[in-house]
Amino acid sequence: MDTNLSTRAMLVSLNISVWTARRYDKRVSEDVAKQHGTRREMGRYHKRLIADADSYARIKKLSQEVRDFHYTYTLPWANEGARILPAQAYMTYAPKLREYHQAFDQAVADFSVEYPTLKSEAKVLLQDLYDEADYPDDVTDRFDFKLSIFPLPDTGDFRIALTDGEVDYLKSQLEDNLTTTFTQANKEVWQRLYAAVHCAVERLSDPDAVFRDSLVSNLVDVCKVLPLLNVTSDVDLEAMRVKVEQDLTACSPQMLRDNERLRAGIAEKAASIQKAMSAYMGVQ
Repeated sequence: MDTNLSTRAMLVSLNISVWTARRYDKRVSEDVAKQHGTRREMGRYHKRLIADADSYARIKKLSQEVRDFHYTYTLPWANEGARILPAQAYMTYAPKLREYHQAFDQAVADFSVEYPTLKSEAKVLLQDLYDEADYPDDVTDRFDFKLSIFPLPDTGDFRIALTDGEVDYLKSQLEDNLTTTFTQANKEVWQRLYAAVHCAVERLSDPDAVFRDSLVSNLVDVCKVLPLLNVTSDVDLEAMRVKVEQDLTACSPQMLRDNERLRAGIAEKAASIQKAMSAYMGVQ
């Protein structure tokens, strides 16, 4: 594998913060514990600070959509924070993230306008449970959307005040780590395709099993994004992706429901592809 990967991918870190609009109430928790003769740590009462609000629900929905999109177009890095963004996926990823950021900021602005009214409603709904200290003065400070992009480590730019032998050793270690990391990332790409095919085998092989339209749309979506994630230029993966696209996505879900013979044929092709993938992946 080419270990000069800094030109083929980058690292991205996405951090989204959303005000929980909930608060642990110690006093109520103690009262309930005394009432039932138990200890306070055996149960905790969390109160909702606001009633249902469309603007707040939109923020929550957007934050989940962004995270799903982020994980779809990136691959795991060595730690829990940053993830690998292949260079060929950047032009799909970056503009969409900017759209999400603008939508998130607008939703937060809309919520901040509604916030004083929601606080007033909470006084009525919570009664003596209402506590002004639970509510931030500037609620927008409790929301954040931050995307950071970093270059991948480059062994060719490894400068440190050590002996040549030690620097060479550190470069070798970094190259090994990069190779291992990208090998693991490549395994995840294979796993995404395998999971979609496996699901198709399970549902289509049973003529009585009910399946949703997403069974086919998931295959279509995976086949669409995989070329952007194949940062190691794995020819076997690309060949398998093409086969899945050609053999398993041509028929609509309704066609598969209406035609038992067609469904059985696609199920057989899916099983064959799954078996071939298992050989590559070492899956039993």
